[in-house]
Amino acid sequence: MENLLNMLTELSKSLRANHTYKKSTTDCFNIFNVLGVQSREVIICRFIGELIKPDGAHNMGIVPLKLFFKEVLKQDISDADAQNAEIVLEDKIDDKRRVDIAIFVGNKVYPIEAKVWAIDQKSQLFDYYSYYKKENKDIDKIYYLTPSGKATSKDS
Repeated sequence: MENLLNMLTELSKSLRANHTYKKSTTDCFNIFNVLGVQSREVIICRFIGELIKPDGAHNMGIVPLKLFFKEVLKQDISDADAQNAEIVLEDKIDDKRRVDIAIFVGNKVYPIEAKVWAIDQKSQLFDYYSYYKKENKDIDKIYYLTPSGKATSKDS
């Protein structure tokens, strides 16, 4: 297994060094497409959630979470905050709504809605924000992840 991990590490370095990404396309190598789960939001969120958990099976500690904050959320997080972060998948906010991924750092929450193919539900993101405010959580915004970078709808 160690040999496979070493190979994947070297492959990752090579892909970064030799691949030119086009911001206008999503046709670069995508592990979700390879596995045939590119439209399965729950599976994708489970993968992301496990990958960013400081105590995840990856045994890389806080490194993936810090990279996620830096590269995806465009935020900084201290080592101490990353170590104490709690990752919750499908955080149930009421009988009808679940936040795909919620990252809790002390009283601060970083809710993440992943949209692969589904359309926004009416007032979905507004309901997330309102719920966390009602729970006295420190919330700046909802993070919206899509394969193409598509923005939310006004109804959401």
